[in-house]
Amino acid sequence: MGQARLRHTSPSPLRLSLGRDDDPALFTTNGLNRHCILTTGTYDLVEASPEVRHRQVVLFEQLLSGLEGRFQLHIRSRPADGVASSRNRLAGFLAAASGPPTYRRDVALVVSDSTPLVARLTSRWSRLGRAGGWSDLAQDPSRAVRAEADAALRALNLMGLAPRLLEGRGLDRFLDHNLPGCVARGLPVDWQEDAGVLRLDETLSRSFVLDAYPGMDLEAGWLSAVLETPASYDVALHGFRVPAGSALRALSHRIRDLQAARLSDLASHSAGDPLAEAGLPEAIGLRREVASNQQHVFSIGVYVTLQAQAQRELDAASEALQDRSSRSMLRLLPATFQMAPARIATLPVGEDPMGDDRLLPGAVVATLYPWLWDELQQPHGHFIGRRHRGGSPVLLDSWDEGRFSNANLGVFGHSGAGKTFLMKGILLSDHDDGIGGFVIDPEAEYAEVCRAVDGQWVDLALGSGTSINVLDSALAAVGERDPLGDQVSDLMDLLGTMSGTLTEDERVDLDLVLRELLVSPGRTLADLRERLLAADAAPRVARSLRRWTEGPTG
Repeated sequence: MGQARLRHTSPSPLRLSLGRDDDPALFTTNGLNRHCILTTGTYDLVEASPEVRHRQVVLFEQLLSGLEGRFQLHIRSRPADGVASSRNRLAGFLAAASGPPTYRRDVALVVSDSTPLVARLTSRWSRLGRAGGWSDLAQDPSRAVRAEADAALRALNLMGLAPRLLEGRGLDRFLDHNLPGCVARGLPVDWQEDAGVLRLDETLSRSFVLDAYPGMDLEAGWLSAVLETPASYDVALHGFRVPAGSALRALSHRIRDLQAARLSDLASHSAGDPLAEAGLPEAIGLRREVASNQQHVFSIGVYVTLQAQAQRELDAASEALQDRSSRSMLRLLPATFQMAPARIATLPVGEDPMGDDRLLPGAVVATLYPWLWDELQQPHGHFIGRRHRGGSPVLLDSWDEGRFSNANLGVFGHSGAGKTFLMKGILLSDHDDGIGGFVIDPEAEYAEVCRAVDGQWVDLALGSGTSINVLDSALAAVGERDPLGDQVSDLMDLLGTMSGTLTEDERVDLDLVLRELLVSPGRTLADLRERLLAADAAPRVARSLRRWTEGPTG
């Protein structure tokens, strides 16, 4: 008693045991609750248009409103080491790059059973007098959780988040990767706990509880104040939808307390509490919306756990998190003397031993939308640069047909923005894979790169002695029906540019002469001019070709 620090070797302070269910997608905690885990892709809500933002937030609220049981949104941030790239040299470069560390963030949804879920399902179907499968579902939590997970999978797909329900070995790998060894595999652990720090072997952690939300109209994305902290962390949002009857009772009690506070202030002639004055009409309005089934109420708890390998690093991350939160009018309180249960609350296992939750309307819960960045890191992609927010590397594979409709790239920017630098990087990256390229370089900006990779530099300037013979045989695609006709058509367009718009008579003459010339290799524009003069065909084009076949231009 009275000791602020405890040190043990075993058992673990994280009193949590894992088990497996008959369903390969389910696991159990402490032999009681069942859970499913869905991993998701990324989405940058911050950079989305207002219309898209609104749609995503509405779909997110619908997702949570459709869940009968408890849920947990888990956001994991860890250093990005560049191993996402399948290009060995690029992966090594990213891993060795200097500068501030960058972090990769992943979001997972944990769907769990709970006593409220089973009770509500049983009550609902018994009142309706249903029999058979639905009553069996109410008595079978495993089937109920799996049905919830399948519904969540469809909702996340509708949001474009590419979800995946983890099963079998995939689930085992996820748990091993995201849980401490003492929980995932039951390994012995050297641990030490004091009022503000929990140490498991060599990893230090400090947990916080979100105690106050911003005192202003909330917009989706405000959680970025926490999620964009440059540190290793786990954030957990635990919640469940509160039945309307319970929500109405809680709101009635809250309204009664606020009205009592107002009457007390009036009786004592003291200035009223501005928060109470603002909260009373909002509570009355929310009660009206819940009673008319226009709004759902959720019980929500938000927890953050920071991790580090050294005390100084942990203190710096804690200071950065507190500073970012206070500037956004959030209040994060350390889970003093509760570091172990708070750490369990931030593990992706659907357990919340803290129980530090708040009643929030669905419109507010929807603003907790956690997909606030798009980590574009395709394994076969080129290194484009780093994200402005977070600094993570951007790896773009334009040949990924699952993501892009075509492989074309457009690079736009003001002078000096780095367009040429980017294109040089893409060319060199392709060269490492044995892929060549053609560059039209009027300013000789790529000469050094060409020499570095033993490329061929072709000088096409006037007087250089080098030219392109447009009458060389074209490289026809396999199966192309009329490659000669296509080349003639292209040459017509070129001659029209050189000589002005062609008349129909000129096009007929040129079509005949070009088809005769193209069957013989080595012909040039000079041969075309001579043939036109000899046949007295398209005289205007023949005169125009003189400047392109004689003198400095020819």
